[in-house]
Amino acid sequence: MGISITCSCGKSFQVKNESAGRRVNCPGCGAGLVIKAPIEPPSEIIEDRSENQGHRIRFLWLGVGVFCAAVIAGAIVVDGQMKAKWANEAVESKVQEAQQAADQMQWDRSLVLLREAFAIEGATKLDNVHKLIARIPRRNCP
Repeated sequence: MGISITCSCGKSFQVKNESAGRRVNCPGCGAGLVIKAPIEPPSEIIEDRSENQGHRIRFLWLGVGVFCAAVIAGAIVVDGQMKAKWANEAVESKVQEAQQAADQMQWDRSLVLLREAFAIEGATKLDNVHKLIARIPRRNCP
């Protein structure tokens, strides 16, 4: 494969690759031209780049997949924590009502409220429920 040259006179011609860096005369006008070496990367580098590009794309998609999985997992954890928080707040509210009923010696109402507190799904803090149940006289329990 030769090097293509175009002179300022418009004449195009080819010279051998070995002529790179040398001075040649234009066959049309006789002007002296310096032949520059063509800039071509070796084919090995091109192949390596294409292989690396494929790996980069795979790693990019892997990263996107991991990111999406982390976001979903985080949303699930946050959702679970929020449900537990809301459930614990509901239990605390029932316990406070049951405490007020127990202070007024309304044992039946207090027990109903405590049963409702136990029935709340997802609650994790039931210590106050147990403490209040221990205060209620046993003879009035059904």
